[in-house]
Amino acid sequence: MPVDEEQALETETKTKRSSAPQDEATRLRKEYLLDDMRQYPKEKLAALGILWIGLFVLILLKGGKGVESLIGVTCDSPWYGVLIALQFTWIFSFAIYFGWRLVKKQGERVAVDYPYMADDPVWDPKSLRF
Repeated sequence: MPVDEEQALETETKTKRSSAPQDEATRLRKEYLLDDMRQYPKEKLAALGILWIGLFVLILLKGGKGVESLIGVTCDSPWYGVLIALQFTWIFSFAIYFGWRLVKKQGERVAVDYPYMADDPVWDPKSLRF
């Protein structure tokens, strides 16, 4: 093989090696853009529905303000306090989970040089306050 062909082959091999991660980053960036373009993400709506159904069930179990508890818990029962604590735990667990997901997604997008707008929020552990 002549020298020019060897150099061309070597240059092409180097180009393929260096462009492979860039192609993967471009593919991921396009995937993130398509994901962000969805107006009604089904998984987020499903999670919101699960949050509200869980709260509704806990409220029915707890009762209060003129509504009887489905399981007979009264306001002076120790189980009333447990059910209130479960409500707060339910809500805060969703908040913590989705906060963690926001920070994780932000890191993934930054890693592939995602094209953020100037007024897009930056989700990092400092920006999540509970």
